[in-house]
Amino acid sequence: MDDATVIEGNKAVLLAEYSAGAEDGRSGSLLSYEHKKKISEAISASAGQLADFTLTNVGAVFWRMETAVEAATKLRQALLEERMSNIQRSSMSGRFGVAFGDASVIGGRCRGTVVQSLRKALRGLPPNSVGVTSMVLRSMPAGIRDNAKMAMPDPDNEFQLWVVDGGAAEAPVTERADLSATQNVTVFSSISLFSQGREILIKPPNCPWRIGRSEECDLQLHGSLASRDHGWIDYSGGKFRYVDDSANGTYLLTGQGIEVFLHHESSVIADRGVISPGVPLADQKDDVIRFHCRRTTLALSDESGEPGGSSPPTGAEPTAPL
Repeated sequence: MDDATVIEGNKAVLLAEYSAGAEDGRSGSLLSYEHKKKISEAISASAGQLADFTLTNVGAVFWRMETAVEAATKLRQALLEERMSNIQRSSMSGRFGVAFGDASVIGGRCRGTVVQSLRKALRGLPPNSVGVTSMVLRSMPAGIRDNAKMAMPDPDNEFQLWVVDGGAAEAPVTERADLSATQNVTVFSSISLFSQGREILIKPPNCPWRIGRSEECDLQLHGSLASRDHGWIDYSGGKFRYVDDSANGTYLLTGQGIEVFLHHESSVIADRGVISPGVPLADQKDDVIRFHCRRTTLALSDESGEPGGSSPPTGAEPTAPL
């Protein structure tokens, strides 16, 4: 669509607003090239017309309400993936709203009263959630309608948004560790830790791998909420496990956007995630540890190793700096 194109009439409008979410600027510049590529592909795949597209805002129009909601859900998922894959963007947040009404796309910009009202209503959405107006909600399946929650109670407001997806990723609802849910996981052969600008590759014989403020720890942390011996990474039965042994506990953010609180407890860690010592990731100002577990096709008997003694073996393999 060139700048002279004009599209008018009733249509579904999707607006997205992104925020760094950290006072210290840890998230850096918003909407990286790869992230913007995912956004563009998600909107195109849902038959949308991309309009506004800046470092912090996205706007698009759709002929059908359900495809606009579909695209908003994809944008939310792309954001969660960006947070998990890049520690510098772990505090990034977004709000995604869908409305229906008379709107225009003029000169590559979404315009109209519905656009202005939706942009204002976005401020009342929880971070990292998808919200829709009452009209859009009525077009959705009964199961979604029944579970939708009003973002800010104001039934008289035509542009009151209803949360239909998410709302917990910016400040995740912290759960206690559920060890019963970690029994059936894929076998992993190694885990990479990313912290303080470097990557460390850990294999089963290197475990336990100790983390804390003490100089004797394998990975030394900085920050008042981290204990001298905060915890360690163990390995047994084809699984890596994080064990907390700290005063303030550990917040473990999984690839599904669920934050688990551990205090003198342990939990299997799989795929990708973030270890935040002493405070939820959204509030963290000090060192965090991003991890990435790598799968294996080897038999368990070939690589499983029981936890070692109090002194961890040496020989972990540092890789090139990030």
